[in-house]
Amino acid sequence: MNRISIFTFIFFVWTAAFCSSAITSQGHQRDYRDLEGYTSHNHSRRYGHKRRRSNDDKPHGASTIDMPRPHVGDYWTEQILDHLDKYDARATFFVTGHNLFLDRRIDDEDSQWPGLLRAIHEAGHQLGSHTWTHKHLENITREDVFDEMIFNEMAFRNVLNLVPTYMRPPYGAWRDENVQSDMQALGYHVVMYDVDTKDYKHNDADGIEESIRVFEDAIARNGTGSYITLSHDIRQWTALKLVPAMLKTITERGYKAVTLGECLNDPWVNWYRYPDN
Repeated sequence: MNRISIFTFIFFVWTAAFCSSAITSQGHQRDYRDLEGYTSHNHSRRYGHKRRRSNDDKPHGASTIDMPRPHVGDYWTEQILDHLDKYDARATFFVTGHNLFLDRRIDDEDSQWPGLLRAIHEAGHQLGSHTWTHKHLENITREDVFDEMIFNEMAFRNVLNLVPTYMRPPYGAWRDENVQSDMQALGYHVVMYDVDTKDYKHNDADGIEESIRVFEDAIARNGTGSYITLSHDIRQWTALKLVPAMLKTITERGYKAVTLGECLNDPWVNWYRYPDN
């Protein structure tokens, strides 16, 4: 059976504003340069090591299916999770950690976001980084690029005590050689997609039918091939119509919806790192 990996973003913040300090789970501001193990000037760091665990310690559901998920705590995200559960599907959610416009942080323990992230992780879905404040990485300094990634790592650490090794660059901007080398230095797999449903252009009951058609036309009817599909979980009609339609099509055509890591045949132990104590 061939596999489809459908993933979404967790958009806590759409703006390109820069946050100069990270927030710990206790609510205190700390500059990442104060963290033990981080060297600020040349960005040589031992912040995290590749995760290694035995198969006996495997989280429930991680070996089955995966689909899209993030933008934590949003009502439509909850709807999408319900659809995924119904089909025993798994998704990968790329998370932006700090939505400056809505003043949301994924590690704010007084909010619903940490609990939602933990629930996504425990359900066997994969989590990845979509940067701290959704900046265009090719339009900022290299220092700011590291800020965007490391601030998000700190937020993930605060919530899950894990750091993702997969990242999706905002606006799909990844071709710049400096961005590529920086992501490599930080230990990230840079992820793009095969099928863009463009659901962000069709957020109404009739318009979302176009996104459904895009998906159905892109996926082979005979169940051959593997695909990485992009959609956005914070969209009402993505939750109400697009995701159910995609799951139905995946099932009818003989595919299996899996996490991105599984779709790429990457062992699940490589999807995260443990941060240094």
